[in-house]
Amino acid sequence: MMKAAVVQLDAATAQPEANLALVSRWVRRAADLGCDLVVLPEMMDTGYVMADIERTADAWDGSFVPALQDVARDCGVNVVCGASERADGDLFNAVAVIDRGGAVVGHYRKVHLFSPAGEDRTCTAGSSLVACVLDGVKWGVAVCYDVRFPEMMRRLVFDGAQGILVPSAFPFPRLDHWRVLLRARAIESQCFVVAANRVGTDGQLTFCGSSQIIDPYGTVLASTGEIGDAVATADLDFDNLSAVRSAIPALSSTRPDVYAGEVREDATAARRLTSPHMVEAHG
Repeated sequence: MMKAAVVQLDAATAQPEANLALVSRWVRRAADLGCDLVVLPEMMDTGYVMADIERTADAWDGSFVPALQDVARDCGVNVVCGASERADGDLFNAVAVIDRGGAVVGHYRKVHLFSPAGEDRTCTAGSSLVACVLDGVKWGVAVCYDVRFPEMMRRLVFDGAQGILVPSAFPFPRLDHWRVLLRARAIESQCFVVAANRVGTDGQLTFCGSSQIIDPYGTVLASTGEIGDAVATADLDFDNLSAVRSAIPALSSTRPDVYAGEVREDATAARRLTSPHMVEAHG
């Protein structure tokens, strides 16, 4: 059993020090609630205005990530937080996964960049998937737009992930997309999804909150509202994960050998569906 928290926050654009103080307060609050795992939103150091990211993004040996490591160590909790990263002349939309001892055990660079917001013109896309172990549980890591790519989640689960951690800055008006996509990823990959979303407004984007903790059956165990800083918590029962996977063996029923093959047209079926008799019957 693991107690998880999703913390949704309104980051200040281009104010890493203020955002660090905000994040630290809420991590401590979640720790006081007895949480083992605290997940925070995307780009919590800089906010999500591309010009501000270009101007204020820092290397991970700067101040934001090391300070998060100190908070995780002081509170004795696992912390997952989105943060910009400047490295070798590139900018990345990244996630730090920090264990109870303050060590960075996961470093994910967002693979799918959100071009409508100009993210692809500001950041460099990551080139690998990431999974890490916290308290004996293997987690895959994703960010926001990544939830639209089910093949990514399945790949993480086939590598042994029991859940997906999703720091996000998902905006209105696509609130329904956010909710449906998270539940779909949990159901089809039969895993926990722990997704912390932004609130507030950065530039032209207003974020839709509704942070979620979802079990492998697709049940929403905990959620927050659409506005305002908040925390929601839930106990994750990994025996339930095993029960769901045993009852509906979707993962073991997959056919990658067929999916990798040619998609052919069945000419016989095509002729049958377009025959005059069928047209008359369905006309």
